[in-house]
Formats: sequence, structure tokens, C-alpha cells
Amino acid sequence: MICVSDRLKSLWVHIEFWSLIPHVFIRFFLRIFCDYLVCDRGFLDFIIWIIATLDRPSYLRRIYGSFLLRLAYIENPVYLYADPNILFKRSDVPKSFVFKELLIYNSLAKNLSLCSIDTGAKNPHEVAIEVLKCLKR
Repeated sequence: MICVSDRLKSLWVHIEFWSLIPHVFIRFFLRIFCDYLVCDRGFLDFIIWIIATLDRPSYLRRIYGSFLLRLAYIENPVYLYADPNILFKRSDVPKSFVFKELLIYNSLAKNLSLCSIDTGAKNPHEVAIEVLKCLKR
């Protein structure tokens, strides 16, 4: 987790967005050669990171946020989640931040994700199988 002063939050939004552009191009070119692109961080994750870190729910109504929201929708993300207690154990950030991210994920992922998979009680192999089943729909 990072701490950005209120005076620098507007600048930080620009820095974060422009740092994402190389990832956009790489994903675009990889999609030419691949039917599916599996990665641990997608556009939805980035949007949620900005909203939670900078405490900017209005980000979705701004030009960068709305652009990334469209990309997240096209990306067809699969929402991987777990019980908050499991997430707290897996994380090295304050519980309040994990809880804030989880609330944002739950509200956005319902509308953008192909499906949701609980990773709390499954091993990585089981999760991978569930993800593949979801992508075949």
C-alpha cells in the first residue's frame, strides 16, 4: 500500500495511468496470437487499486477510469475471491485496506466478470480448472 498526499493525488492518477500503457500494448499483441490471456492483474484490478489507494470512487466517471472500464469489460475478467479472513492472512497490508478493496471488487466484479471463483478452499490446480471451465462458456 502506498500513501499519496492529497495535493499529489491528481498527478498520481496520471502517473499510474501512463505506467499502464505498455501493459495495454503487450496484451493487445499477445491477444493476436492467443485465444486467452491469463494474467494475475487486469484492468479491473488496476481500476480498483486506484479507487482504493487514492480513495477516488469518482475515478470511474473520469476519462481514464471510463476508458479502463471499457477495456476491463472487453477483457472478460474472471473474479477470484476468498473469505476476508483468508485474504487478511495472504496480504501484508492493513485489514482496512483489504476490506475496502474487497467491497469495491464485489460491486464491480458482479457486472464485469464472466464468473466468480472462491479460491479460499481450493488449491491452485482446482482454481485453474475452474477458470478454464469458466472461459469455455
